[in-house]
Amino acid sequence: MNRLNIPIIALAFVLLARPTPAATHTTRGAIASVAVPRGFVAQHDPASDVTLLTRDAGDQIMLLAGPAVDPRRTMVQLLQLFGAPHLIPAIEGANLSGHPGVRVQARVQVFERWYVVAVGDGSVVVRLASSTSFDHLEPEAAAVVESLRLAPATHPAQVAGAFDTGSYYSGVDRGGGGTGVAADSSVHLRADGSLVTGGQVGASGGWGTVMGQAAEAGRWEVRGDRLHLVYADGSLGNFRLAVFNNGLELFDAGGRKLVWARR
Repeated sequence: MNRLNIPIIALAFVLLARPTPAATHTTRGAIASVAVPRGFVAQHDPASDVTLLTRDAGDQIMLLAGPAVDPRRTMVQLLQLFGAPHLIPAIEGANLSGHPGVRVQARVQVFERWYVVAVGDGSVVVRLASSTSFDHLEPEAAAVVESLRLAPATHPAQVAGAFDTGSYYSGVDRGGGGTGVAADSSVHLRADGSLVTGGQVGASGGWGTVMGQAAEAGRWEVRGDRLHLVYADGSLGNFRLAVFNNGLELFDAGGRKLVWARR
């Protein structure tokens, strides 16, 4: 259905076949709102920011919004994350409801089709799962993506700044005494949306002391209650965000809390 030479009658059938939305689902995360097709139930997981639309027959449409990314690079990372690098050669260009990106599909226990597409100034990962066929949920998915409204990308002053993001000590006291390894990391969220991470590692022992430093650039944004980080290598960070006087509290998809102390 991505080809431009679709016969007009087929195109008309697709348009008529699109389900009528039954309700609008809102979240406090990166997806501000989405129309829920009739017969589907919407759920939002605040930890991961995943929105899941399900139907009694076992059909599922999963949505996860984030910053603007390279669709292919992000799909490759997803396949590596899920232990399916063998599907990387099957990635193909795709268009979902007018939004360009890539897709890949596979049949394991069900028919699964994954998209990464550009939506506005962001991007959305879409997973379709059906026991019927790969194309079974395409009309609903197209209507859902067309209805998506992302929360605006902002760079709030209360979030911007320089932070210590963590320390690790093994066999070394905080003053540098003893024998072992010490590491500190930091990040600077700049007001223009760029970021710079820093790290310092020291090893001490009978051979003396060795110090090393590393820095990496990237970008950041806040959408709803989410902090999105994009690093130079294309890797992503997605955290639920809370601001307090001395820094930031970040919660990952597993609910683990990270504290960034303001410098």
